[in-house]
Amino acid sequence: MLSHVFLILPWACETRSPDGAVWWLKLVMFSPARVVWAGHEAVLFFFMLSGFVLALLFFGKEEAPPFRLYLVKRFLRIYPPYLVAALSAIALREVFYKGPVPAVSSWFNQSWQSPVTPGVIAEHLLMIGSFKNCDFNPVLWSLVHEMRISIIFPLIVWALVKHERICLVLPIVFTFVYWLTSTLKFHGVIDFEHDYFATLNYSGLFIVGAYLAKNRRQIISVIHQIPRIFKWGLLIGAMLAYTNAFWLPYYGPPRVGMIAVVLNKFWVQDWIAAAGVLVFISLAISSGAMSVVLAAKPLQFLGSISYSLYLFHALVFKVVVTTLGQTMPMIAALGIGVVVSLLVATVSWRYIEVPVIHLGKVITKRWYQKRAGDVERAENRVSSNQ
Repeated sequence: MLSHVFLILPWACETRSPDGAVWWLKLVMFSPARVVWAGHEAVLFFFMLSGFVLALLFFGKEEAPPFRLYLVKRFLRIYPPYLVAALSAIALREVFYKGPVPAVSSWFNQSWQSPVTPGVIAEHLLMIGSFKNCDFNPVLWSLVHEMRISIIFPLIVWALVKHERICLVLPIVFTFVYWLTSTLKFHGVIDFEHDYFATLNYSGLFIVGAYLAKNRRQIISVIHQIPRIFKWGLLIGAMLAYTNAFWLPYYGPPRVGMIAVVLNKFWVQDWIAAAGVLVFISLAISSGAMSVVLAAKPLQFLGSISYSLYLFHALVFKVVVTTLGQTMPMIAALGIGVVVSLLVATVSWRYIEVPVIHLGKVITKRWYQKRAGDVERAENRVSSNQ
């Protein structure tokens, strides 16, 4: 959300390097302080954390769910809130869009320009197909990848169980394939308009997250043996890695030659940031101090509404900036957008997410009760035959 607040402002969206920028702009945009509003990196965090949490279903204390039960629960967790957000985006576009808004960034104005057609609605309803998923709500692209990878996630778990070492090489292979296809497309050697290779690339983050979940006890044991000062060093190093794209190419190694060329590759920057995410998660599950911080009620509340906040905040800003952005200072309009986003997310969490989460729990409970009943009847038949 904070990333999109900044991206609405032209000075933040359209400043490409720190060259010639004033000191405060360099601090806000081209330093590790960007950790507060690094939007793309937050999506990488989201993918790896998804892999970690989903893997706990299979590597936790309880029995792993069967595929069909897992898929039903995952569908219920992602799709109903997504559907409301997707249809709301299309409806709000029809009501409020009157053309580009002056005095804001090109990023803000690039959405809502496409017309609404039956095909567009059908593509959004299907969700997992390859379509222009940023035309009406610019956050939906990541949920499309999330749902696709969720469907095949049990296969990732199986690979980790059977061939862990080989599985850990797959993220590198997937990223190479993604880079290769993107490069060939850029040079006109191949022609495709789908984003399935991007899904392949992001599935590598799910693999790393699942690996962390599978080996979490060993990771916790190792980190517990590290002196506190080194843990602080790890945390600082993780923040530097997480924000590498915003400072390393400019202030790090020489800005000429092969090093600079490598550091400016998006896939290199993504995996350096992913290394930071890996440390964040490892420290979060291992540090008592960090657990206390993360257990604070305000953060727990933000955690509860985070999915709805992610889904609806961009729509709130589209409406607020479109209707109020030309009648009041932009900073005031964005402040209103933040408050309204939190309120809308709270309502969505309470009346959309909580009911479908409860439905998933009911389905799970009934499935296990039915299975227990089937097992008991089978045992009774065996006893009767004996």
